[in-house]
Amino acid sequence: MQGIINFFVVFILALVGQLLAPWWMIALVPFAVQFWRPVGFLPSFLSSFLGIALLWLGYGWYQHSESAGILSERMAQVFSLPNAPALLAITVLVGGLMGGLAGLAGFSVKNIFMADSSR
Repeated sequence: MQGIINFFVVFILALVGQLLAPWWMIALVPFAVQFWRPVGFLPSFLSSFLGIALLWLGYGWYQHSESAGILSERMAQVFSLPNAPALLAITVLVGGLMGGLAGLAGFSVKNIFMADSSR
């Protein structure tokens, strides 16, 4: 249950962060959330991965729709991809991995501090 809450916290804070800060905010938000509310190794990764991946999927779809697919198709050509959905899939995967690994790092750093405080 706490992993689901972390998912929504990551999604909402990253959404606000993306509007106000640079793109790398997607690494700081999951790190901070999983440091603040650690839920476990795999749940930390998954909630962060899904939070960022769905955010970037929604934003990518929005950009694709707003430009009638022209921008997406041209960017796909720049990267030698077959079509715009392939570009969107790769974008979602990269964003999700960055968010997931940042969340995992936040969880791990919290575990290090908790282990040191018990000595």
